[in-house]
Amino acid sequence: MRNLKGIKKLGVLATVAVFGLASAPAWGGEVSGGFSVDVMSKYVWRGQKIHNKVAVQNNLKLSYKGVTVDFWSDYRTGEGSEMDEVDFSVDYTKSLKLGAGELSLSGGYIYYDTAPPKTQEFYGGAKYKQTVVNVPLSLGVKVYRDIDAFSSTYVKSSVGVDYSIKKFTLSPSLTFGYYIDKDVNNQKKTGRNNVELGLDVSFPLVDKFKGHILGAYSIGNEDMGLDNEFYGGAGVSFEF
Repeated sequence: MRNLKGIKKLGVLATVAVFGLASAPAWGGEVSGGFSVDVMSKYVWRGQKIHNKVAVQNNLKLSYKGVTVDFWSDYRTGEGSEMDEVDFSVDYTKSLKLGAGELSLSGGYIYYDTAPPKTQEFYGGAKYKQTVVNVPLSLGVKVYRDIDAFSSTYVKSSVGVDYSIKKFTLSPSLTFGYYIDKDVNNQKKTGRNNVELGLDVSFPLVDKFKGHILGAYSIGNEDMGLDNEFYGGAGVSFEF
């Protein structure tokens, strides 16, 4: 049944995306969007291993004047394979010129349609980008507040760079996660959740298609019920 539900939701999103593409000229050509398909070694979220099966993760999005509607899904392969998660989100981002760089302010809502308990979050954040010695540098912080099943707060801070070598773009990143009132074995805990080191290497394919290879190592806090996790994968994306 979850397979059918997930497929139906992705079908709805595909319809919306096609409608958006067809309507772009009437909207002044300001519509953008895309889709991606990644094959991952396992599914890790905020340092937590959701499952250790090979995962096919899809993302479809449509943006107009700073508002982005997004659907994301995880398909777990192997024995008992199924579409075990389909998430829906709405985001608004406003970019401002600040000094020699750009400040982006964002806020939004996420609905997680996963194995019970399903839940919902609101979030807000800021990211600053500036080119330093010809290398784009970004610093960001985002706060997620669960308003449904868990009543917890997750704070994510990150730093990343994009370094181009011929046709390849190397994007190393460092992410620090902090939880407030995280539910761990029926106890509420507050503290460092995980630190994650990541590397994404992207490259052009044909037309507006890109490929990428990524890997990450998450150092989990045992007090938060986490182990260290290494995972990676590869994918293809298309943007318009």
